[in-house]
Amino acid sequence: MIRKILLISLFAILSCSIPDSQSKEAASEQKDTTTLISKPIERIKYHINQDSLFIPTVWGDTLRYGKEDFNTIVDYFPELTNDITTEPDESYFSSGIWKDIIKSDGTKQHLTFGSENGQDEFYVLYSWFLKSKNGVEKFKERREKLIQLYSAINSFSSYLESSGTYYGHMQKRILAYAEYSVYLFSGYKEYFIKSYDISKQREIFIKSLRQQILDESSVNLDFQGEKKIERDVELNKIVDSIEKSIPDYYYLKQAQEFLYRYY
Repeated sequence: MIRKILLISLFAILSCSIPDSQSKEAASEQKDTTTLISKPIERIKYHINQDSLFIPTVWGDTLRYGKEDFNTIVDYFPELTNDITTEPDESYFSSGIWKDIIKSDGTKQHLTFGSENGQDEFYVLYSWFLKSKNGVEKFKERREKLIQLYSAINSFSSYLESSGTYYGHMQKRILAYAEYSVYLFSGYKEYFIKSYDISKQREIFIKSLRQQILDESSVNLDFQGEKKIERDVELNKIVDSIEKSIPDYYYLKQAQEFLYRYY
């Protein structure tokens, strides 16, 4: 009798809990469906209506997109336009990098940023969208200074290591890294404002770069005599330009993080 009562009670409990569980699952599925539907609608504001779009870079090259191709990129790579901004590398690798899609006419299209040049393109697009969000004119001077600073660091490392394709690709991606640094400043300005003098920290940072020149020069057998002297002079000139590009804590912090992370 006791066993029968327990079974009846257990059945009653399960009967009550199942609808709640199914209700939660249904609500969750409804929420996911709503999200999937709403995201493309939100991205429509980034679509272009003109037949083509030209995106020039400070390096002299220009990206050209037809309307359908550009709008397809917007729809299938939301990492470029998400309201929550993530750093360029995270945005790129979380994007999926390539997508196989079915176009409106039923044909298949393979859309990819998978090659080195494709990654460069993604970073240029990233910087273009984020620049609009940050404010093109509002942070124009800061943006230009960051690009100059990062370019000098890239040139320094390239010259120090006797070049390589990595540095050419980094030069194009600098646009994205600089724009993300602008974004950090715009959102967390108070973090970068320090009341103390940063001259000692800057001096230590610059000395570390000059020490790298001395260390590499002592073991590099490809440059001897006058060539070694000329190379060291040119490297130190680049370091001079880096030093001049670091007026405060914000630029020092960005320079340190960029150098230590990528070189």
